[in-house]
Amino acid sequence: MATSTSFINFGAFTAFTLVNASVVFRYVRRRRAGEQLNAVFYIAVPAVGAIVCAYLLSQLDSNAITLGLSWLALGIVVLALITRGFRAAPPEMTTTEKATVERAAYGGGALGSVLDAQGMERTGVRIALGQLESGTDAGANLAAIDRFAATAPRWWPSRSTPRTGRRPWTPRSLRWPSRWTAPVCRQLSATAARHGITLVAGVVETAEEEARAYNTLVAFGPDGSRLAVYRKIHLFDAQGFGESRFIKPGLSTEPVVFEAGGARFGLMTCYDLRFPELARSLADAGAQVLLVCSSWVPGTHKTEQWLALNAARAIDNSVYVAGVCQAPPVSVGRSLLVDPMGYVEADLGLEPGVWSVEVSLGTVARVKEQFPMFRQRRLL
Repeated sequence: MATSTSFINFGAFTAFTLVNASVVFRYVRRRRAGEQLNAVFYIAVPAVGAIVCAYLLSQLDSNAITLGLSWLALGIVVLALITRGFRAAPPEMTTTEKATVERAAYGGGALGSVLDAQGMERTGVRIALGQLESGTDAGANLAAIDRFAATAPRWWPSRSTPRTGRRPWTPRSLRWPSRWTAPVCRQLSATAARHGITLVAGVVETAEEEARAYNTLVAFGPDGSRLAVYRKIHLFDAQGFGESRFIKPGLSTEPVVFEAGGARFGLMTCYDLRFPELARSLADAGAQVLLVCSSWVPGTHKTEQWLALNAARAIDNSVYVAGVCQAPPVSVGRSLLVDPMGYVEADLGLEPGVWSVEVSLGTVARVKEQFPMFRQRRLL
């Protein structure tokens, strides 16, 4: 009877410990991927499991403990291999290897002397990505934008609209950034003029309906004038979230492209990234840089999708993509700039901040020439 009880305790101890290890491995892997997780769950489950394991361990005799620990060590090794998918991380490229890859990707030959790892020929404009952790306090959001704008020369696409994960905005909370003469837009205009930059920001604009508003991008020039307005046309009615309940889609599907600093910029918002035809219409309209302001809701593989979609739109259309997302916890962060070849030139990670980087219009032209997809396509 004692042996049978010890065997049962040994089996239960091993099972509980492997479950604990599985939860921990899964948490570490998903956090490294940039996902925002429920820390309470990932702490509570291992904690309860550890207590149960400690009790079961106390009920085992010395032989059972030795056997149990041996099997447990083997189980953890197997679990670790399964969790990693038997894949080792690729080795980091050296600077020389990166230079070789870039020269090959951008054409090699005569271009190789110009397009190296130390810096490509820059015939474009400097932009800055502003990653905020915005909330429902409009004044605090505007103050953060002004602080970031002070450090961002010439260009700054930013996401300033408050988002609250899966909790919908209420119509009452939407009213603060209404029309272009409202305080929020006046202050954004003043910020652009004060710092001498072109500022692109996401706001919530009052619509004709009482219960819904527009999810709008607005661009202000260095003199404070309004350069462009884009109302989001693709609403996030997916994964149980109903954006259309409180947001009205833009009525116009015409691509919104404007010129500033000698470059042409196209506007997109969040869920629009999943619709390649919008990015293509912006490129057809002459956009060389796509500005994407987003509050990308966290979830399984959502960070990977955010990164992949920004890169895909850049490669699809031979343009730069500046994807700006709110910082965690309401969004995944990882604001980034992707060049026309799909290379990530800037990645802000998970913390609020601003990153300034140049884009090369010469690079856009060369990549379009190397990959003449716009001339070769058969389906229009």
